[in-house]
Amino acid sequence: MGTKIGILLVGAISLTSVCISLLVYQKSLESTEQQLIRTGILTANILADRNSNFLMENDSWEMYESVRNVTSKKIGAESGNLIMVEYAAIIDKNGLVAAHSHPDRYPLLAAFDPGGTRIPPGTEGNSTVTFRETGIPLGVFNISVPVEVRGERLGTVVIGISNKSLIRLASVLRAEIILFNIILIPVAVVIANILAFMLLRPMRQTVHLIQELPPSVTRGISFNKGGIRDEIKIFSAGLQTILERYEHTVSDLNIEKEKLDGILNGIHAAMMVLDIQNNVVWQNRIFSQWFGAYEGCKCYNGTGPNICCECPAKDVFDNEAIVTKKIWKKKLTGKTHVYNTTAAPLHAEGRLVGALVLLLDVTEQTIMEEKLRRNEQLAVLGHMSASLAHEIRNPLNALLMAFKLVTKHEKKISAAEQAKLLEVISKETERLNTVLTDFLSLAHKRELQTKPCDINMLINEVLDLACVMAGNNGNKIMINRELEDGLPPVMADHNTLKQVMWNVSLNGIDAMRNTGGTLTVSSESKNGDVLIKISDTGVGMDKDTEQHCFDPFFSRKDGGTGLGLAVVKHLVSEHDGAIAVNSSPGKGTEFLITIPRE
Repeated sequence: MGTKIGILLVGAISLTSVCISLLVYQKSLESTEQQLIRTGILTANILADRNSNFLMENDSWEMYESVRNVTSKKIGAESGNLIMVEYAAIIDKNGLVAAHSHPDRYPLLAAFDPGGTRIPPGTEGNSTVTFRETGIPLGVFNISVPVEVRGERLGTVVIGISNKSLIRLASVLRAEIILFNIILIPVAVVIANILAFMLLRPMRQTVHLIQELPPSVTRGISFNKGGIRDEIKIFSAGLQTILERYEHTVSDLNIEKEKLDGILNGIHAAMMVLDIQNNVVWQNRIFSQWFGAYEGCKCYNGTGPNICCECPAKDVFDNEAIVTKKIWKKKLTGKTHVYNTTAAPLHAEGRLVGALVLLLDVTEQTIMEEKLRRNEQLAVLGHMSASLAHEIRNPLNALLMAFKLVTKHEKKISAAEQAKLLEVISKETERLNTVLTDFLSLAHKRELQTKPCDINMLINEVLDLACVMAGNNGNKIMINRELEDGLPPVMADHNTLKQVMWNVSLNGIDAMRNTGGTLTVSSESKNGDVLIKISDTGVGMDKDTEQHCFDPFFSRKDGGTGLGLAVVKHLVSEHDGAIAVNSSPGKGTEFLITIPRE
């Protein structure tokens, strides 16, 4: 097929070249002919000006010399060819020869008729041009110019110009055109082959790709049936195959789409697809039943804000991530329901084009969870109330008994016994105050006064006080500080964090009260947060105690309220931090407190 196209292109290029060459040839000859005529007219006008007085005086000799001088010289040069004046003549007003460059042929007072065919008008001035053939293909252009003096016509100047230069130019042009077309043929062949290759290359590539398609696409169809080597036919056959397979694929996709629509419409959840302008481009049956038909419209009410503030699709368009939220929305019935809403980004060709939004009605589940949460709160409240009552009952009983002994037997008991009873009343009152204070700290959600805090400074303040308590202990307790230099500040409540570290440090000192040991406090920056470690080498805790040490009113310590570590965990949580414990019986305990920097 490439050869056929090449031949056609060579023929087209050659034909075009011949047509252009003929046009150039014709235009060149016409232009040269006009130039010859213009030069002849100029020469005739000059001769007419020179001989006007001679005609008036009838000076035949001067007129003869004038016309003879014209024919004896080669006048002008156009396109490399000299223009030859064949003859010149002066005709009086009666049409008789007053002077002629060839007197042997046209003597004085002889009638003069240049003959020939008149050339169509278009020449300059009032001149007349005729053409007379003198022998094929030679001829003469006869140019006549009137001689006038003060409006009176005295005669006519006639110039005969040979067309030899025009014939010579035509011969040269024909030779050049033939040579040009001979040279053009191999050039045209090369150009045609290049163009044919460029035209057929995409087809060949496409045919090659089609032939490499998997058998499932080309099954049952031969792309080169009967040994055909025609690229266009092969391309057409391959394209037809692709179209047929495409139609089958579209049909299969439509079937699958119907199946998918059936599945999505069968799911008891509302689904819709939004484009990036928040237009609903698709919604399932449940969505239409719950909220109405929005397909082709904005997903929000035009009288309200541009997009619902709680809609997860907004976050999807901002962050291109899957977002899940719980929202409250009215159904068509007018009742407000609770929905777990998930929005996922949709991409096409690597860019975000929309979002898929799924709404699950969890109203009944939310009501049940709320009831369960209230029941759990009541159960916790009952447990804490019972524990608090137990913790308060013992000091109250002790207070009541001591008070009765003091008031009823005031005269019977000694001063020393009375002092002991008053000391009991004081200690139990202090214990009761501690229980109530810790309980209120646990139950009350305080407003944190956050500001940049230097953790190392807080640790030093707590450990300075801990050193005093450790020094008052009978057994030797060492305080060890391992603080990271240049620790960044954290946004926290100064007094609250100080209470956290004091309660944990105090627990460590109490654990080593009978045995002595070392309390080690360290600080470091880790993953953008601040990590505080408080460890002791005391008695440690078993697994059960370690598991429940943060539970309110849980204590294995004599006289303990079981609220200290519960308060610590509560205060750390208020700072969005975390606390963990590692302990082994007889090996000590380590508390790890993580406080976020912001």
